[in-house]
Amino acid sequence: MNLDNNGNFYAQNDQMNFSHQFTNSCENNDQGAMGSGVQYTEQVNLGFNDSDWMNCFRSIDALRILNKYHPQEINTLMNMFGEHVIKALNNTRPFIAKNIMAFLIEALSAGRTYSLSDQIVFYILPIILQKFVSSNKALLGMYEVSVELIINNFLGETIIQILCKHTSTKHKAVNIKSTQFLMSCLRMIQSNIKQLNIETINCIIQCIAILLNSDCGESKQSCKEFLQFFRGQIGDQGYLDYLHNLFNSGLLT
Repeated sequence: MNLDNNGNFYAQNDQMNFSHQFTNSCENNDQGAMGSGVQYTEQVNLGFNDSDWMNCFRSIDALRILNKYHPQEINTLMNMFGEHVIKALNNTRPFIAKNIMAFLIEALSAGRTYSLSDQIVFYILPIILQKFVSSNKALLGMYEVSVELIINNFLGETIIQILCKHTSTKHKAVNIKSTQFLMSCLRMIQSNIKQLNIETINCIIQCIAILLNSDCGESKQSCKEFLQFFRGQIGDQGYLDYLHNLFNSGLLT
């Protein structure tokens, strides 16, 4: 027997059968995710809050099942269980972290068909970027896939600004990956760089200034690649104006 957060005992095999029962409910219900899962909502919450990590793992499985059969309800799921998703993302157990990343990758893979809201994406991107300090190769691969999906499906000024701000954290690995992702974004938008608003341009200027001041050889190389690419997109006069703004920004030492 296990003890739930309310002090009530429940049979362990009930939780072990949970995913199977939940899958059957989703397969046979056409009333949407909440129509399928409302009777299991409390059990999902209990699983996330349980000290037994396996029950947390099964609750993540439940979210993945719901998203599989009712992808149109992804934002409802995130509104209901978003706090648990973030906690699982920060969980130190690799099995939990990998399972919640699998859920996020599956959700992000739907692209704009059944899209996560921009607000949710803007919230989780910085959290994922900070995870590049990990030494777990499997998780690092999942983090990379998730950011690439965000760039491919949600690229816009806010994404660029978030990436710019993460090129200058206290973690070298985060800075390098954020710079690489930023370069990927700028290559994707190409000549539309000239259409970016002033706030985004200022973020890029600050980012380049930090890279130029960096002691990291990889960062300096990224800066050189960026400037060469940027010049090709905005032309010689635009490039000179950009350098003028950069050197007058007071950010270079």
